[in-house]
Amino acid sequence: MIGATILVVDDTPTNLELLDTLLSRNGYEVRTSRSGEGALRAADAELPNLILLDVMMPVMDGYETCRRLKANARTADIPVIFLSAKNESSDKVEAFEAGGVDYVSKPFNDAELLSRVNTHLQLHALQKAMAVKNAELEMNRFTLEKNLEVMNEHIIYAKTDADGNFTFVSYAFCRVYGYRKEELLGVNNRILKCKENPEGVYKELWEQLKAGKSWKGELRNRRKDGSSFWVEGYIEPTYDSHGAFLCYTAIYYDINDKKRVEALSVTDPLSGLYNRRHFNTTLPIEIQRSIRSADVLLFVMLDVDYFKQYNDTYGHQEGDKVLASIGQALNAVLNRAHDLTFRLGGEEFGVLCSVKDAASAANMAEKIRNAIEQMRLPHRSSSVSDVVTASLGAVAIDFSVKKNYALNVDDIYKMADDELYKAKKEGRNRVSIVSV
Repeated sequence: MIGATILVVDDTPTNLELLDTLLSRNGYEVRTSRSGEGALRAADAELPNLILLDVMMPVMDGYETCRRLKANARTADIPVIFLSAKNESSDKVEAFEAGGVDYVSKPFNDAELLSRVNTHLQLHALQKAMAVKNAELEMNRFTLEKNLEVMNEHIIYAKTDADGNFTFVSYAFCRVYGYRKEELLGVNNRILKCKENPEGVYKELWEQLKAGKSWKGELRNRRKDGSSFWVEGYIEPTYDSHGAFLCYTAIYYDINDKKRVEALSVTDPLSGLYNRRHFNTTLPIEIQRSIRSADVLLFVMLDVDYFKQYNDTYGHQEGDKVLASIGQALNAVLNRAHDLTFRLGGEEFGVLCSVKDAASAANMAEKIRNAIEQMRLPHRSSSVSDVVTASLGAVAIDFSVKKNYALNVDDIYKMADDELYKAKKEGRNRVSIVSV
């Protein structure tokens, strides 16, 4: 996108000069600002095609600047790439949540930065082009042809008929998915379907399209070699001038890096399970899902028996290995698509899953307890067993019973915690469960 205007925002003059030189040398028109407030004024006065935004600035940092850009209808669609020396997962998560399309760590590689700038400029231009009406596209046929040429080479782009059979795939599409064009044309797009997608996403997608509406969202797609990756998809039905259906047109954007950052932010690195932060977010969602489905929701809290004594005897490094092993044991038992396992902190773990009834809940809790005991990890300092064991407190809530709708997160957590206390008081290495 030679000639595109880029607004560079950084409070350090040396950085502004460096980026100005790099971008100008490669054919871009560069404007600069040394503050978030200045950036807001500059962007609103003369819209740039893209903004490179530093994170750490006085008065108003990059995250707040981006949020204000996105809150202004005039500047909301401008793609923002963050530049920062901050490289923690939480920093990247905040950048994407603020509305950024990419995050480049300092010191950056010149070629990599230029490549990302060019990619986002092209994607933004093409998304705008897709919204142009047929009459306008005809008037600008030369521009359209050029855009389509770029799309074919660089954008993950495809068309299907009403049943989802491919009628066109771009070179970029074939390259990313690992197929030759002739292997895809006429084949149903189910070939890309991945079972790891959230429940109901395909149903929602087709309902939108069949209603004549466009769909935008995140999907996990499958390559020819069986591997999967995340994309953000934009799909819309295309009609001729008489309103007759022509095809579904789709553009996909690889968001694997974004998803990896998100996964890091909700994962406990030691056990590989979800962390307490994700538990706090997920429990209210699961309560509402169970109410809608009239399910029995099982919440289990478990605590490793005499874990302090284990660390005192074997050392903290061995203790960490025990916690990692418990994570593996939980995932082995709870392997359905919507079973959720968490490390809540220290030696405390949590489980959320749907079960058939109270008896099934008790069986599941006992299965978890037994799986930990059957690891047969030696624990000579335990007063209850010569191997590592756990005490479990559980609550099974039947959400087909309307009075249970009044139960909130704190209620459910306290009930499980009370049962865990009972399990410990009654001798440990056991399950105490209540059903409501």
